[in-house]
Amino acid sequence: MRLLYVALTRAKHGLYIYAALPDKKGSFFDVGESDGTTYFAFMSGAINAHGYEALSIQDLARRFESGDEGRIFGKGEEEFVRELKKVYADHDEENYGERVKTTVTALSAEAAREEERSFDPERKSDDTSDLLTRTGTAYHKCMELIDFSKPFEENAKTLNSETVIDFELVELPKIETCYNALSPYLKGAKVYKEKQFIATYGNTLVQGVIDLLIVKDGKATVVDYKNSSIKHLSEGDPSYIQYKRQVGIYAEAVKNILGIEVEKVALYSFKTGGFITFD
Repeated sequence: MRLLYVALTRAKHGLYIYAALPDKKGSFFDVGESDGTTYFAFMSGAINAHGYEALSIQDLARRFESGDEGRIFGKGEEEFVRELKKVYADHDEENYGERVKTTVTALSAEAAREEERSFDPERKSDDTSDLLTRTGTAYHKCMELIDFSKPFEENAKTLNSETVIDFELVELPKIETCYNALSPYLKGAKVYKEKQFIATYGNTLVQGVIDLLIVKDGKATVVDYKNSSIKHLSEGDPSYIQYKRQVGIYAEAVKNILGIEVEKVALYSFKTGGFITFD
């Protein structure tokens, strides 16, 4: 929100907001402030109230074709307009609405869905209960708060219900096992926890969070925590396929953004107390 505030308040000659709505709507303003899933939704009420014009990508493309873009853009943005024209010229209007921004979880889930029927035609999608989600989130939060430079006993004292929501769902011995498994790899390394990123994957803009990124001797290791059942960690299972693609995207993001070779990608399972590594 701070970044958004700066972006909105520093404009001197004009402010243009380009946004993709998550769903097809009858009107560009059908998504209101209460939706809150995008910055545009958050701002749409104010934009509409002040009478600013909102155009779909198709309408904007038609204005470009008719040479009427001057109604929207100033002369100082001619180069930017040219670049936008290229995008629209290459854009198949029939396929417009296809997702151009997603999360790593959503993108990697596609691979699992593609393989799901061939793996088990009778299988139905698992209902991820609120309890499982809350438990997984609690484990992730504990690992985010762990200070690997301190003994586990000292860490255990700081991990409690006041610092971790749903802490009662966490089994502390499992956190200790994870701490002991990771500690040898972290000596002399730079450690990044819950590392957020935005990167391109093919033609898609992807955002994600790497649970643990270890950088040592110019090489990186990516670790993703999982509290899934052992069945879902079996090779060939749709969830396993999803996880493998997920950490693969993380590895590609690290390589492209940081320019660091990724030596290893792995899942750490709280169920098994061990690692699952991928090539």
